[in-house]
Amino acid sequence: MNMDQCVQRWEMTKKYADAIGIDVYRWPAYQAKKEEIMNPPDGISTRNLQHDYIAAGALGNCISHRRIWKDVIDKGYRRVLVLEDDVFLTNGTWLQLPELFRLIDEAQEIHKKAWHYVFFRRNAIRNVRDEKVWSMSPSGHPVTIAGPSWGTAAYAVSQAGARFLHDEYTEFKWPVDVQMAELEKRNRDFISLSACYNDEFKNMCPENVLEYSKAEKGNCSGSGTQQGGRITKEELARKYAEIDGVAADPKR
Repeated sequence: MNMDQCVQRWEMTKKYADAIGIDVYRWPAYQAKKEEIMNPPDGISTRNLQHDYIAAGALGNCISHRRIWKDVIDKGYRRVLVLEDDVFLTNGTWLQLPELFRLIDEAQEIHKKAWHYVFFRRNAIRNVRDEKVWSMSPSGHPVTIAGPSWGTAAYAVSQAGARFLHDEYTEFKWPVDVQMAELEKRNRDFISLSACYNDEFKNMCPENVLEYSKAEKGNCSGSGTQQGGRITKEELARKYAEIDGVAADPKR
């Protein structure tokens, strides 16, 4: 997923992919404008914002991921690997992918349920020692049923997962990676897995993912989710109250 102006990021992705013979498809990221925050496309609502503020870039990021999930649904893909444009999987991770997917797919029969989402990079917000094993990875590390985690930079989503997420993400409450953790907290039907080295876990799973340096990011060295202007939670509540003709709730 790549913004049009971030040419160097896409060039780095292509360079890494070409070096190991991997075909990658560029998904153009949606770049929302500040004026779209109160009227987002694709049926997204921002009325129940829980984060301190909403940036146009974060809204665009949410819409971009949701459009990818819709594409997975429409085209009937069994699974898709999604990378944001500032990371790339390590060579070892690429080599293990076919066997990894075979193992986690086979485990569906054991658990009598389908997986929806696989983290290749995540920021776990609870103790990973409490996570149950779903299967083993090709390298012998446990693939766990992930506890609440932030992470949308590098993941796989299944057909069932794309349907689940597309239906779930109709409201922007938090940035999409944070909202993923909130979804995990309140919905046990959503099965997210961690393909990090969970027996010796490190946040952001550096064994799986390379993060581009500032130089490699070129003219897009900052976070795209913070771009395009922002509106605070309180200001947004006031604006919606004005539209609805009611007083804003200061405690909301």
